Amino acid sequence: MTADRRAGLVVDAELPATPNLIANPGAEDGPGGTGGPVASIPGWHVLDGEATVIRYDAGSRYPRLSDPGPSQRGRQFFGGGPVPRTRLAQDIVLPDPSGIDKARVRFSFSGWLGGCAGQQDGARLSLEFRNRSGNPTGLVVLGPATAADRSSLTVLTGFVERRATGTVPPYSRWARIMLLFTRSGGRSNDGYADELTLTLTGVRA
Repeated sequence: MTADRRAGLVVDAELPATPNLIANPGAEDGPGGTGGPVASIPGWHVLDGEATVIRYDAGSRYPRLSDPGPSQRGRQFFGGGPVPRTRLAQDIVLPDPSGIDKARVRFSFSGWLGGCAGQQDGARLSLEFRNRSGNPTGLVVLGPATAADRSSLTVLTGFVERRATGTVPPYSRWARIMLLFTRSGGRSNDGYADELTLTLTGVRA
């Protein structure tokens, strides 16, 4: 057990991190891949809009495997569809409530977010912790990755990684992961996301 100097808390940092708690974190499960709307995405709820699952070999304006992005990526990624706004959500039950309530559990949260060319369409990834009654206990927001953010890439079409770490707020019992895709212009919502990750450190079985 070690002290977390940034937060002044005691954390079971010697325990290994959990596996990724996000189901289907790279849109690899289920149908799709052509860029058209899909009826459902395994592990996710489509709250509004029309989500898409896009293959890296779909061609056209979409990112390719050779474009900037995760080094360990699959065949597909998430897209925002043909509408101005699309939201996907996933709820995760958190392990080790006693450790969480003693502020001994830390989280690592990340995602690769991107877009197309100079368009300002983007994806925003959020993590909201909630207590047993469903009330929020903490919020982390990553992105969106705008065209200006992507200007450091060799090409503007691609992904940049966004990451955050911290202590899971005491009395949190579950977490909601949300992907929000927004369109600023054009006909397609070209906000993209891939390889989303949520792991916990200090969790006792």
